[in-house]
Amino acid sequence: MDIQFEFSPANHRIAIDPNLRKPNNVSRRIWAYLKDTGWSFLGVVREQSAVFSNGKDFLTLHHFLNETPVEALMGYATDIEWHEAIDADQPAAGFLSFMEGSGYHVKLPHQAWIDDWSNAILSSVLSSVERNWHTFSPKHKLQCWITDGKDYFNVEFFFDYPLPPYGVGEPLDWPPLQEQSEVTKLDLFELMGVNLPKPDRSISKPAAEGEAFEIADGVNPDLLAETYAVIEHCMVMYSHVLIAYSGGKDSHSCLQLVLRYKLEHPECTTKITVISADTLIENVLLVNHIYKVKERVESLGLGIDFRIVTPELDETFHVCVFGKGYAPPSSMNRWCVDRLKKRPADEVLEEYAGYYANQTGDHIVLLLGTRSAESSNRARSMTKFFGDEFFGEHQITGRTCAPIKRWTARDVITYLVRTEAPWEDYGNYNLINLYGSAAGGWEECPIGAAMTDINEGVSSCTSSSGARMGCTFCSVVKEDTSLINMAKDFPDELGPFVAMRKVFKAAQDIRYGSLTGYKRVRGTKAGEEGQMLGQLTSGLGDLTLDIRVLLLEKMFDLGLTIPQNEVFKIYSIVREREFPEGIALTRRFKDALFAFLPVHPGHFETSYSPIWDPWGSGVDAFTEEDVKAIERIKAQEAAARAAVAEPEIMTTILPEVI
Repeated sequence: MDIQFEFSPANHRIAIDPNLRKPNNVSRRIWAYLKDTGWSFLGVVREQSAVFSNGKDFLTLHHFLNETPVEALMGYATDIEWHEAIDADQPAAGFLSFMEGSGYHVKLPHQAWIDDWSNAILSSVLSSVERNWHTFSPKHKLQCWITDGKDYFNVEFFFDYPLPPYGVGEPLDWPPLQEQSEVTKLDLFELMGVNLPKPDRSISKPAAEGEAFEIADGVNPDLLAETYAVIEHCMVMYSHVLIAYSGGKDSHSCLQLVLRYKLEHPECTTKITVISADTLIENVLLVNHIYKVKERVESLGLGIDFRIVTPELDETFHVCVFGKGYAPPSSMNRWCVDRLKKRPADEVLEEYAGYYANQTGDHIVLLLGTRSAESSNRARSMTKFFGDEFFGEHQITGRTCAPIKRWTARDVITYLVRTEAPWEDYGNYNLINLYGSAAGGWEECPIGAAMTDINEGVSSCTSSSGARMGCTFCSVVKEDTSLINMAKDFPDELGPFVAMRKVFKAAQDIRYGSLTGYKRVRGTKAGEEGQMLGQLTSGLGDLTLDIRVLLLEKMFDLGLTIPQNEVFKIYSIVREREFPEGIALTRRFKDALFAFLPVHPGHFETSYSPIWDPWGSGVDAFTEEDVKAIERIKAQEAAARAAVAEPEIMTTILPEVI
């Protein structure tokens, strides 16, 4: 495919600051050099990333002042020195020489720019070697890590670009660069040689009344009677009751209350459907719990349909991050809530409220295990959608009900502890033990079916407490206290997820060069002589393939897995976007991604055979059985050759013996 790229001015706004958030004399000296050698200052993005220009070359200086970066995102150093790849007369060479002269060490990590540069050198020296066009990209940047052991800088060079990266525009006035007196704050007790214990910032604020981990003698009988009356109303007035089940304590109690009513009223013909969810990156202990509950509910023989919804293949977390290049979700970009939770649940709810309701005439109500006392956000949401009543509205099912709306956490825990589960062989203590491991992680991330709207769902998934039960890779919350605490009791099961979550969280930071710096404009247009023109503009952009490689390698090193169908989907998406978006599809990316397959498919072009590539991913997928079959055939051929060669050897030896 013959494709060219053109850059158009940015039509979106990115916050540009006139200086670093906390400049110091180290940054001032470096910036003073840039100013004195003809560089222009274009502004600061995300508080610590400054962009400069010199002609059509751009330099982005990511500052880690008195801070150590996450090693997993710094990459591995190449054997190539920077002066081998950069001409001495380039402004970039002058800057790197200045940094080395100032006592800093410069490291070039493995990256697409180096791959392409090496490929170009090799093809120019050896005429028999054709340049690998897969390593080319119009969004190439040369990345260098620079440090003196105390401060770290990630420097990106964009050579000969028509537009600056990261959405910056015209040059700004330089901030004051005169060195200033810097006073180090000393603690009085430290000066006296007294070591006081540091406060434990992981301790959460006191729980609201009734929300602490407490067990009473029993649930208030009046409250319990009121709840049973609400459930009875639903079971009598509606022909189909849907229950949103997250697996947490609130939805677990709500489910058991409904099941208890059904068991006590066998004459009740109301259909019951339980809707749960698995985002495919859920806490593995909670997922196991949900599937065990599903088995126990089905064992009751009540004809209850228990459905566990999952995201579509092209909407999973791994596919969105590694295939589509979405940055890990953050408080400013919470794409995960909609794709992993809301959409899958909405499809099922529309199925019941739409097709089945029209076919059967079912009158549907959706039961939610939500409580007003759970949090201030939940209280506001409950007031908005339910008012003072137990019944509210849902954009799909129409009618919702919150039977335990007026319960506190104490009521819920007491009910689960004091009441036996309505099934056998899996008591409520199993769930209580999970919460005990979470050490106070009492909030629950709701499933999509329990979200009255997307904003309410986002708010519930981004609790400031950090104590919640949800996705293991959740990078939206600042700290996942529950996951960390549970990993202490289950280090083998959850330890790798805690470690990987920290890396995903760090990858949100553009200082690691994780984003391309240029944003794609959707679609292409026809150019001259049938060429296709890819459209790019300045912006934050998608995740670079280089950072995706580092994330994949870290996942693999931690023993985490990516399902085979997701691996193929990731590769097919990257491959489809390689041309129109200017992605350098490097061998390093293939190796890092294909490491999650049972057998590496190699780097040959696909045969496009439905036998080897049933997913149409562009990868000839070989299984372990295929490899064993090939080995058997080779062994048979070797044995056949040996059998033919043996008589020839004998006829040669026998005359000599005779």
